[in-house]
Amino acid sequence: MKKSRKKEKHIAKSFVTALGIIVLFISLIVTIIFQQKRQTTNILASVLNFNVDPTYPANTQPVGQAGGWQIVFSDEFNENALDLTKWIMCNPSFASSCNPFNNEQEKYNIMPNNPNVVVSSGILHLITTKQNGQILSGMVSTGPNVFNYNQPTYKSFQYTYGYYEGRVKIPKGNGLWPSLWELPDQKKYGTWPGSGEYDNFEIPGNNPSEYHFSVHWSGSGGKCGHPCSSQVATISDASATYHTFGLDWEPNGLSWYVDGKKMGNTVTDPAAIQNHPFYIIANLSVGGSWPPLNGAPDASTPFPSEMDIDYLRVWQKTTGTPAATSAPTQVPQPTSITSGFNCLGNCPTPVASQTGTISPTEIPSVTVPVVSTPSPTDVGISVSPTQTPLLGTPSNNQTNILQLFLQFLINLLLGISK
Repeated sequence: MKKSRKKEKHIAKSFVTALGIIVLFISLIVTIIFQQKRQTTNILASVLNFNVDPTYPANTQPVGQAGGWQIVFSDEFNENALDLTKWIMCNPSFASSCNPFNNEQEKYNIMPNNPNVVVSSGILHLITTKQNGQILSGMVSTGPNVFNYNQPTYKSFQYTYGYYEGRVKIPKGNGLWPSLWELPDQKKYGTWPGSGEYDNFEIPGNNPSEYHFSVHWSGSGGKCGHPCSSQVATISDASATYHTFGLDWEPNGLSWYVDGKKMGNTVTDPAAIQNHPFYIIANLSVGGSWPPLNGAPDASTPFPSEMDIDYLRVWQKTTGTPAATSAPTQVPQPTSITSGFNCLGNCPTPVASQTGTISPTEIPSVTVPVVSTPSPTDVGISVSPTQTPLLGTPSNNQTNILQLFLQFLINLLLGISK
């Protein structure tokens, strides 16, 4: 009897030991997998930061920027539909029912799987349509879900200081108004323009080489009816090819870039540089009182038209930058929101920036057909033979370690069974 109990204790002890070794074995396998450099970047990004697309190309930096940058948000649009954990299809600063300002003619289609916000072939298409006289269009935003849309898995993304970049091709046509921009949560940080607005770009469809980039802030006077810095430059036709538009927001200034080339003047007015989080927006407006549009859409304006976005990304510098925020949006329905959108129609035509124009030879033109998947050189989602594979195989040394570990584990289990 004592011998039997002793044997049972031995087996139990050996079982616990074997279980511990199995756990260590699994940990070893995971460690080896994570040693694959590219996989480490993508898996850690997707697990530890749900705002980063797992297909984000590892070690990518903002175009033309030096120094250390950490990706904090990305959507490469490589899925078959819009990721509703990242995006809502309205600007939280708008009035109820997502009605825009500036005498714009569009209404935004906010229903999931709507035909005005389409992801296909690695591209986000924001599409404006006209049916029975009603113009519908598309928008995406990472702002708070103030209108309580039925998106239970959605999390707002907001950040303070960083680099907002998008690779975009715009539509051409009278009255079309594509833009990348950003705003703060006005329920927390006050109404427009006091809480700020940063425009990465606005381009009138009637003149797709006219690139506008602005910042708005609080005060009296100013050429926008309030203090603002509204700059303009000429670029190669943004409806004919993709351009990479970047806005670098740092504690000491705001700077703009097209295809890695610095544009205009850095805005350094302390009143213009906010220190609270902003969310990002991309949309295609139609018509409105923005002077560069020179009026509303007309018989020549093509419907449907689309703003095509290869990716949208936000980086922050690896040192000295406040962390980006992402939290479930449980914001109560507001009774009213006072907001602005691109000057509320009060911006005069901006003065040309001191840097002048950029010729097509200075900005590389890269055409990506919408109907096909972007090439590896365009999007960077494929891995060349010289790169570490996404799902790499263990080296010979790693394989030998695994084999020895397995043999040890087998011998231990055989000993327990005796």
